[in-house]
Amino acid sequence: MMETTEQEIMKLLKMVKRRGMGKLIKFLEDNDYFTAPASTKFHGNFEGGLAEHSLRVYEALYHLDVWLKTKLELETMIICGLLHDVCKLGIYKKELKEDKSLQWVRNDPFPVGHSEKSITILQEFIKLTPQEIVLIRWHMGAYDPALKQNSRDLARYFPEYKLLYFADDIATQFMEETR
Repeated sequence: MMETTEQEIMKLLKMVKRRGMGKLIKFLEDNDYFTAPASTKFHGNFEGGLAEHSLRVYEALYHLDVWLKTKLELETMIICGLLHDVCKLGIYKKELKEDKSLQWVRNDPFPVGHSEKSITILQEFIKLTPQEIVLIRWHMGAYDPALKQNSRDLARYFPEYKLLYFADDIATQFMEETR
């Protein structure tokens, strides 16, 4: 029997044995983690797209880690892969267009930065490692203009900093669809 995306994600999240993880899981369930889109126009722009995208990012990150032998901790891959976009909870709403079709619109009442917001939300529940903070912070990679000024130090202290970006890009470009 094939597991649903939600079942697969819940099984993985329950493997993380950190204080506060139960509350974080409840937070995801109480919000729109499993029903929100991943974006309004691009990848995963459908109900449940965020959860599907997050699972694909985890899968890509896991396979990159095995292939490149970077030896990320499994908990780190689960947290970073599944929760790097937790900042998207509660910001997408369906709106009726003039032609009577529905579209997703974005309204973020706390616009502090995509990655920074995810880190802030996660740290309300669990303690992130420095490596997890770096991976989530820089998961936008080339789309983040601040990367250029920080890439030398990142490469020196956290050579794996690009892995989540690559996994996110692989999932977006090759593993997902736009509807």
